[in-house]
Amino acid sequence: MKEDRENTQDKKAKKNIVTFTVPLDSYEIEESSSIHKIYDADQSKEEIIEKAYHYHQKGNFKEAEKYYQKFVKKGFNNPEVFSNYAIICQQKGDINNAIELLKKSIELDSNNFNGYHDLGTLSLNLKRLEEAKLYTQKALEIDPSSVQSLINMGYILDDLKDYKQAEIYLQKAIKKQPNLVEVKI
Repeated sequence: MKEDRENTQDKKAKKNIVTFTVPLDSYEIEESSSIHKIYDADQSKEEIIEKAYHYHQKGNFKEAEKYYQKFVKKGFNNPEVFSNYAIICQQKGDINNAIELLKKSIELDSNNFNGYHDLGTLSLNLKRLEEAKLYTQKALEIDPSSVQSLINMGYILDDLKDYKQAEIYLQKAIKKQPNLVEVKI
């Protein structure tokens, strides 16, 4: 009899339970929460990329870097991810890692304009002029209309004392974008 009463009370209690669906944005989960750790453990390649891009676009480079590192550690390959991760490394002053990531990026995609352009720019900044010239030439083969690559090539050739060719590239850049202020011939 007592058991019947308890079962009846349990049934009534269960009928009174109301559940609500609460929307949960996975990007807003606290890093320290156990939900995040469970969710994070079995992420697919696409989920890792999505989170990395999300944080990168929001300017949260520290979080973006964590996801780019995770992507690399899991052995995934995507030229855009390597290029984006290289940008963060460059911003942090980790130039050697940025260069290696960009090289991996162009190894994965031989038509990766951003990889070649960024390698050319880094090489120019490091005064590795022959490397800069090769990478920038490849970038221009992929996208001959890139104003910034034309400008870079002009500066590279100027530094290599090939003034006539430098002027030709800088004139091409000005022709494509007449309002350029930064180009000095």
